[in-house]
Amino acid sequence: MIKVLFVEPDRSLGEIYLKYFTKLGYQVKWAQSSNSALEFIDNFNPDLIVLELQMTSHNGLELMYEIRSYPDWGNIKIMLNTSVKETMLKKSPTYKQLGVGKYTYKPNTTLQEMAVSIEALVTA
Repeated sequence: MIKVLFVEPDRSLGEIYLKYFTKLGYQVKWAQSSNSALEFIDNFNPDLIVLELQMTSHNGLELMYEIRSYPDWGNIKIMLNTSVKETMLKKSPTYKQLGVGKYTYKPNTTLQEMAVSIEALVTA
């Protein structure tokens, strides 16, 4: 069973992701902040993290740096599902260096497209 952690600060979206992907048969956890995401990673050991970059306190980029600083978490796959346009990310190659396997632009991505991306990343 695929274990996915969604890091999404928006309550409505987080609840939608939780319900939709649970119905697809995934084990799903949802964190609204970087701090709660770190607790879930430690206890849940996800196969994949689906991450929004724009968060208060610690943003998604800072969270990715922290995840990659732990050797045990180096194999966790990361997918960005964010409202930050990819043209903004291309100014810095950091997100690729941190092992992001897939980028999706949240306003243009359906739940079905996310599911296809998640399957592709986890089975790759």
